[in-house]
Amino acid sequence: MKSLRVKSKFLPKYLAWPSLAYLVYGAGFFAFQGVWFGCAEILVLIGVYLYLMSPFTTLEADSEIIRYSTGISCWEIKWSEVTRIETSSKGHMVLHGHNKRLTLPSSTMWAKEGKEQMLAFIQSQAQAWEIPQQQTLRASLQGCKNTRTALPKRSRPPLSS
Repeated sequence: MKSLRVKSKFLPKYLAWPSLAYLVYGAGFFAFQGVWFGCAEILVLIGVYLYLMSPFTTLEADSEIIRYSTGISCWEIKWSEVTRIETSSKGHMVLHGHNKRLTLPSSTMWAKEGKEQMLAFIQSQAQAWEIPQQQTLRASLQGCKNTRTALPKRSRPPLSS
């Protein structure tokens, strides 16, 4: 089966740019006041903000594996290892395996191209592997566990094409 790929989209303009402008204003204010530690903290926050909202993250899936990649990290889990799926009302998805957990970003952060196909594919895989699903509040608060791959992005084998 051909693999599916969905890229992340940048935060909506009405939220991203005012927030970023506020952080830059705060860094400038601290620098003007001579509070260099506060300025450095805000510059670190700006870096984290831009990293987390980067459009370079991707979600890939085929009939054997699902992989979530950022610019510097990659997490993946095999469908055969998934024992249950948790979802939140905000679109977050957590795939649980034995002592493993793959947390996917909210589907509202996925680009429109391929988003519906990916959601349908995840549902079809859940049915094919008979994976129970439940909606919980904590699905949007959990992080990945034991699913990080050691391979850098350039040397990872591609999913089936």
